[in-house]
Amino acid sequence: MPLANEFVESAQAPPQEAFGLSVARCGSCGLWQLDRVIPPERLYRHYIYVSSTSVTVGRHAQRLAAEMIPGYELGSRSLVMEIASNDGTVLQAFHARGIPVLGIEPARNIASLARAKGLETRDEFFSLALARQLKSEGRQARLILARHVCAHVDDIVGFLQGVAEILEPGGVFVAEFPYLGDLVENLEFDTIYHEHLSYFSVASFGAACERAGLEIFDVERIRLHGGSVLVHAARRGAARPPSERLRVLLAEEQASLLNGSRTLPDFAHRLTQWKEEMGRLVAEIKEQGGRLAGYGAAAKANTLLNYVPDVAASLECVLDLNPWKQGQWTPGTRRPVRPPEHWKSFRPTHLLLLAWNFQEEIREQMGEFEAGGGRFIAPFPHPEILPPLSPKGRKRNPETPVLVVGGTGLVGSALCRQLRENGTLAVALSRRIRKNGPMALPGDLGDRPSLLRAATSLRPRWVVHAAGFPGGVNACEKNPESARVFFLEGTRHLVEAARSAGAGIVLVSTDAVFPSSAEPVSEETPVRPVSKYGEFKLASEELVRASGLPHLIIRTSNVYGWDPETSTPNFLMQILRSMEAEQTFVVSSVLRATPTWAEDLAQAIRELMDRGETGIFHVVGSEEMTREEWARKAVAGLGLPVKLLEATDNPGLVGPRPILRLSTGKLSSLIRWKPHQLEAVLQTIREQKARRSSADSASANP
Repeated sequence: MPLANEFVESAQAPPQEAFGLSVARCGSCGLWQLDRVIPPERLYRHYIYVSSTSVTVGRHAQRLAAEMIPGYELGSRSLVMEIASNDGTVLQAFHARGIPVLGIEPARNIASLARAKGLETRDEFFSLALARQLKSEGRQARLILARHVCAHVDDIVGFLQGVAEILEPGGVFVAEFPYLGDLVENLEFDTIYHEHLSYFSVASFGAACERAGLEIFDVERIRLHGGSVLVHAARRGAARPPSERLRVLLAEEQASLLNGSRTLPDFAHRLTQWKEEMGRLVAEIKEQGGRLAGYGAAAKANTLLNYVPDVAASLECVLDLNPWKQGQWTPGTRRPVRPPEHWKSFRPTHLLLLAWNFQEEIREQMGEFEAGGGRFIAPFPHPEILPPLSPKGRKRNPETPVLVVGGTGLVGSALCRQLRENGTLAVALSRRIRKNGPMALPGDLGDRPSLLRAATSLRPRWVVHAAGFPGGVNACEKNPESARVFFLEGTRHLVEAARSAGAGIVLVSTDAVFPSSAEPVSEETPVRPVSKYGEFKLASEELVRASGLPHLIIRTSNVYGWDPETSTPNFLMQILRSMEAEQTFVVSSVLRATPTWAEDLAQAIRELMDRGETGIFHVVGSEEMTREEWARKAVAGLGLPVKLLEATDNPGLVGPRPILRLSTGKLSSLIRWKPHQLEAVLQTIREQKARRSSADSASANP
């Protein structure tokens, strides 16, 4: 068959090079392995699997970091290295918690995605030679992760010797790979393709570790990828006694003869029976007038489709979330790959779960398909049509993600970070990737297809509108037509996306929906905007309220924070940039402000979402002052030159700005929320700036 990840541009592409695919067994240790090796340069230098497109992998990454940082006493001086780190999804979970990381990723296109997130990544193949080079540079790791890469390595002993070489004394190596026991029990033959050279039991992997000077001391079975194991190992003699879990699993392997000589031929016989069953099931569906498609253009899907070409020919297309695969055609079987929402254009009756290892995630994403009478086909261990999920079965759990449009902006990134730290997967929709930023999908408020694709695939419980108009309030007043399209059309897109996913909406709005007022303004005060900005924000509120969906409308004011990567600087960043350029900063001595730290705003939004609250809430800081007073406090708190500050009653702002103060009484009656004082926030920002400066200096002088 052709290589599993060599998708083609069209159905008329020239015939692909095909390679034999057969499995042999080592008579000594019982290891299953392919009998031929494809050069790794061909397989991995340009790769099209991206970890961040999977919600399940994102959750798994957070769990690994949350457990291993305290479990292995990792700190700011503990290097975590990941071999085959892909786009940095797993390393990002450690990095966000202050742990130094290093990724080794041979796919240059994928490594660049990780570097764009601020994650140090070398686009090289890991080997003993590379390990020695890194060690000579003073780089030894307290924790080395190798997730779903050991099976890809031809010289597994040499690979593990490299791990032992670069591991700190007392350090831990954690390997994750598909478990042979699950492959055999569930007939998961699609796991077999040219990239996967080895199929490990714990005993066979342990034998390779011993030859490399490593010892396994613990193992954990996990559900990921249809059944995998997390194997924990250390250097030989590291005084880590074997766990009870390890002893039990090794005993089970011995009792079941998993590594014995009859297991492979018995597996081959069962596979022939499976092929007949799958062919019959698909033929029956077609005889009854059914239409079929596949879901999941994974590498494993191409093993399955090439093994049953008649089944492959019955699929009108294969749906997949990965934008790099969409528009391509599957290798060998030439089925077009389309985005998940494409099913609505031809209404298949059945979807074959080719990425069956993400079954729960896919069924949650495709709830509308199943709710409309569509049915999923599970291929293993026997082909079967799955009964529909009951309403109770489709109920979202706390792990259901939150989609944040504008999630790499000041407010959006703060919200994503706080959601992640509190156990909720947050996915940003953004055109830019931030260093140390949240997991992100490409798109923005004006890109309706990307917004719908993200919502229907993730099935979030909330869709958050945290996107700001490029250029801020002044730009809005100068370009009202562009602002109108951004706010109104963008909000319509967002409402449509939320409705398609059955999600609630969170809209970050503004105090500019009100005129000036001498008294505090509550949520019940009549609105009357005096600027285009306020007018468009109010129109967005009305679209959200009219949607009939659960919603939170968060009105706020004067949001600030340290955001060095922003293209639309908040008031504080305007001061910083002006003074770093040694330019005078002109500020209003008349306009009043209630400075609201982005982290405080994000906390309030998160807590309201977690409580399931709906309605309108005012969220602002507790201090009121003129903009001049705010600027002078910022200059003093950050150690900036006060001589570059100039106050005036006419600072050149475009359009009217109402003077008022929002009341937060309603919010305070529901949650324990106490915003930080400006002085304390400025101290925090000063420390953030110092850490950033130190990190930049360290990277410039390694």
